[in-house]
Amino acid sequence: MRIAFSPKIFNRICDEIANGKSLLAVCRRPDMPNRRTFERWCERDPALKARYDDACRAREDVIFEEILEIADDTTYDTTVTDHGEQPNSEWISRSRLRVDARKWVLARMNRKKYGDKVDSEIDVKGEIKTITRRIVDQKRDDEDPESVADPV
Repeated sequence: MRIAFSPKIFNRICDEIANGKSLLAVCRRPDMPNRRTFERWCERDPALKARYDDACRAREDVIFEEILEIADDTTYDTTVTDHGEQPNSEWISRSRLRVDARKWVLARMNRKKYGDKVDSEIDVKGEIKTITRRIVDQKRDDEDPESVADPV
């Protein structure tokens, strides 16, 4: 079913995105346009694209907060068995996966804000000294008649 553009529908989609939903999840609903239709709306109007971009930036913060909630939730970290309280490895692993997936997505959504900081240090001093020494040695060899082999 084709859904015609409506500011109300567009704003509803952006609100859901700003609250943490993905565009794909919102557009799967039967009362919403498909994803490609929504993208075309954004392509045709820079103001709509800006509104969508704002919603995506707001979603980043929601995802960040979800990471904290997941990491802090210890509700199912242990289970009670016949042998007493035991770690719930499956729950803990699943929580770690959920956190890691969100961290990975955030780092790609906004590398500057959420990506890993990579420091690069280049030490060229040793390399420059080596090259300089080779040049100086070559000049000495060229000037020193003793270093020239005697043709036989």
